[in-house]
Amino acid sequence: MGDAVNKHRLLVWGGSGHAKMLRPTFAAAGLDVVALVERDPALAPLFSSAVRFFGWDDLAPWLAAGNALELSFILAIGGHNGSVRCELADRLTSWGLKPFEAIHERAWVASTATMGEGCHVLPMAAVGEDAKLGRQCIVNTNASVDHECILDEGVHIMPGATLAGCVRVGAHATVGANATVLPHVNIGRGAIVGAGAVVVHDVPAGSVVVGVPARAKH
Repeated sequence: MGDAVNKHRLLVWGGSGHAKMLRPTFAAAGLDVVALVERDPALAPLFSSAVRFFGWDDLAPWLAAGNALELSFILAIGGHNGSVRCELADRLTSWGLKPFEAIHERAWVASTATMGEGCHVLPMAAVGEDAKLGRQCIVNTNASVDHECILDEGVHIMPGATLAGCVRVGAHATVGANATVLPHVNIGRGAIVGAGAVVVHDVPAGSVVVGVPARAKH
């Protein structure tokens, strides 16, 4: 899980469903969640011991007071938010924070796979031989990224989705729940593959495809 595991202190950005799914991995790594950044003050605190913040203006003085020292971070932001995760990662690393790579103990990642900083691999997910994941990618619950797939930064493979071998997914793209992408298909930057779609042809950058077989949504 990288050097971040040895830092012990963790900042979590996002305090709802995705953070709940990541929480067991924090515990297994022995990390202490000391800070939580979220949007809604009405939410019940997910981590009772954490100091809560509500955006950069709230967080920055705390970091500037010396709390950034030996602090790791994880961006618990799912959905079609890959570009947001990457932008936040840049800003947090500029303060000296280290991204935490969260691989659940019941996930499988091949020894020949390479993982970028801050990736999440959730329970029952698989990352196959010679797969390459860029930074801040999410392989969600029970999703499969097969051999030699390449995921650029900020990609989200949603629960139950399957990428067959040699698929390329462009930066910040999202493959929806239970979708299937056939071998050697390219998904363009920022594209969205709808839930349950079966993708048999390349998907242009920025487009949304749905259905079986997947076609552009109008």
